Amino acid sequence: EELQGDKEVTLAAVAQCGTAIHDVSTELWSGREFILAAVSLDGLALQYASDVLRGDREIVLVAVEQCGLALRYASEVLQGDREIVLAAIATEAEDEAEWLFEMVLEYVNEQLWFDREFVLRMVERNGWMLQYVRGDLRFDREVIFRAVMADKLEFPVDCTF
Repeated sequence: EELQGDKEVTLAAVAQCGTAIHDVSTELWSGREFILAAVSLDGLALQYASDVLRGDREIVLVAVEQCGLALRYASEVLQGDREIVLAAIATEAEDEAEWLFEMVLEYVNEQLWFDREFVLRMVERNGWMLQYVRGDLRFDREVIFRAVMADKLEFPVDCTF
C-alpha cells in the first residue's frame, strides 16, 4: 500500500501492466505531472484524471496520441478541438480497425461537423464521412467532390446537386 503512493514505482507498474493503474493512490491522480506521465503510457488513464485535468489540452493531446479512444474522457470543449480530434482519429486509423475509428467518432463534438476545415480533412480520409456533415457544408461542392474522389463514390445518374 505504501508503494501505491510512490510515483516512480506506480508508473513502472503501469508500464508493465495497464491494469495496475487501478491501484494508484488518489493523491497521485490529482497531480498534473503524474497524469501526463500516466496517459503517455496508457491514454485511457485519462478516465481517472480530475475534470480540470481532463480539460488540460496538453494532457488530452498526449492521451489521444497514445490511444484515440481516450477522447471519450476529454472535456466536452476538447472533444470539439479540431487538432485533438484529428490526432485521436489518426491514432486509430493507424490500427486500421474500422470499429475503433467509428468508436472515436462517437465522442466528437457535434459542432466540429460544421467546421469546413475539419470536414474537408475527414471526407478526404473517408468519403463516407459525408453522412456526419452538418449545415450548409452538406451541399458544399468542394466537400462533395473530395468525398467522391476519396472513395471513388458513384452516384445514380439522376442524382442532382
